[in-house]
Amino acid sequence: MRDDYKWVAEGDHLVCFPSPFAYQTLGHLVVPEKLTAIHDSTLSRATSEINEILDRVSRENSNEKVEPSFIIIPGGKLMLVWAQVKHPVSPDSGREAIAEVLGLRIEDVGGD
Repeated sequence: MRDDYKWVAEGDHLVCFPSPFAYQTLGHLVVPEKLTAIHDSTLSRATSEINEILDRVSRENSNEKVEPSFIIIPGGKLMLVWAQVKHPVSPDSGREAIAEVLGLRIEDVGGD
């Protein structure tokens, strides 16, 4: 599964789907393997605390269709939202998936 997602609003909720453009990520912060000048013990502790909060929120979530996610809104700001992750086939999907859903041969779907 891809790590990059794009989000769209659909009614009163957000839908996230795989995309080569990263505007959304599922709700956990990356924890580096070692402390560095750019991610020191203070940031490491904050990261762990934030991830613990996100774990608790996930456990308390009563809607199985959504999960906590960070999205990037215009202006580059982050927002924590409940988002439903879907995996539709689109022009950004792999050749095999596109060929299958459209009933084509793989060689008929662009690329090499």
